[in-house]
Amino acid sequence: MFPEWWDIPGGRVEVSEFPQTAAVREVKEETNLSVKLGNIIYEESEFDVEKQLVFTRLVYASEEVKPELFEVILDPEEHSEYRLISSIDEMPEGEKLVPYVEELFRKIDVF
Repeated sequence: MFPEWWDIPGGRVEVSEFPQTAAVREVKEETNLSVKLGNIIYEESEFDVEKQLVFTRLVYASEEVKPELFEVILDPEEHSEYRLISSIDEMPEGEKLVPYVEELFRKIDVF
């Protein structure tokens, strides 16, 4: 949706799949990392008039299950680079974050 912008792994929930299961699966498919989910830290819903559907985005806090085996392997159809940051201030000037990720980091940086 935003080529050349920084985003976090994500995707669609499959038929008969729970959102938590989809989140874990998408992270594994896109980065090769196995994660354990925590609480929802961001939620947003919007109505797609064209498709007549409600689209909901859920972002979970997470941690890697086996950090000692940490090896990011990106799905090249999804992402071309990765960067691990803990604050939006770590992003170089001029780098573009998708809007909801920037909003999320600004909320987190307040804590």
